[in-house]
Amino acid sequence: MYHFITVLSIAAMLLSLLTGMISLAKKPRSIMKASFSVFSLLVAFANGLYLFEVFSSVSFPLLFFRIRDFLLIGSLLYFGWNFPNYFRNLPIISRIVWFIFGAVFFCGIYSVFVESLNEKFHAVLVIVSYTLFGWIAWRKTWTSFRNIQKFMLFGLIFHSVNIFLTILLYANVLAIDEINKNNISLIGLDLTFLSTYLLFLYNFTFSHNYISIPFSSLIEKAKLIYDNVEFANPQGAKIMKKSLLDFYKESKLTEIMDVFHFQLLIDETIDNAIEHGGKRSDDDITVSIYESDDYYDLYVIDRGKGFDPRSIPNPLEKDRKMVPSGRGIHILKKFFLVRWNFLGNEICVRISKSLIQ
Repeated sequence: MYHFITVLSIAAMLLSLLTGMISLAKKPRSIMKASFSVFSLLVAFANGLYLFEVFSSVSFPLLFFRIRDFLLIGSLLYFGWNFPNYFRNLPIISRIVWFIFGAVFFCGIYSVFVESLNEKFHAVLVIVSYTLFGWIAWRKTWTSFRNIQKFMLFGLIFHSVNIFLTILLYANVLAIDEINKNNISLIGLDLTFLSTYLLFLYNFTFSHNYISIPFSSLIEKAKLIYDNVEFANPQGAKIMKKSLLDFYKESKLTEIMDVFHFQLLIDETIDNAIEHGGKRSDDDITVSIYESDDYYDLYVIDRGKGFDPRSIPNPLEKDRKMVPSGRGIHILKKFFLVRWNFLGNEICVRISKSLIQ
């Protein structure tokens, strides 16, 4: 058990550090990406301290472990609260999450003065918080497209198994060495982090349709040169397109692509965002353009449920030749590198500066 937990901690530290840094490098910025990055880096930091304790034989005081766990729980719930945002922030979710935040703060202060009751309070808080996170993630994605539902179902199965193992560890049903008794919550969190992220890689990363972030993005210097938000309705789309065309005429984009291709680009991406993400009166779309040494990256983000880009039918198939829909994205892919995030509500179109008109 000791060697397994050590290997688990090393794997979780390396993966969480990598994903946290990649999440920081992802553009455009968002609260969801930032909250996941903070959570990942805290997991990496916590595992780093655990490994330091194991290999150096340095013992930290009990209060240190409690504060560490409260920070991990708080960042986990904050990430869950911001992921994803189709339902906005459901009132019931907001109330429950902020109640748990209050409990985390209260128990943190309480444990300083009443250490004898700290262990029971802490164990219950950890289990409740982990369970709440699973419920939040499922509640916010249960109406998404089938691939997301499948991912969440298997993710929750792994998460539930890890919660059960955590309960057994707290109840001393599973034997554990003395040095790991203060790290039970971290062990459960590492198991969930690794299993869920590997499941995520299997479902979404190893596909040509989804946004893949190369390691070069960690040091790639990209400057935000355009950013605008409009309501997701025909009037908002008209204003957004005019703003983008004005930007195009004043930018260096005119040197690498003609106005026809740029008009095609903004028509297809914005019209799709309006169609899929403009179901409610307060929906909006965000368009951002980043410039790096070799590329322009255009991002269009809507607030809809998203879709599975792998489900887009090929308009060249015999039974699709008379169907007018679905041609725009196919045409875009002929000229540009087109990718989506795993939720399907953020499209990235990469324009090479070597593009010949």
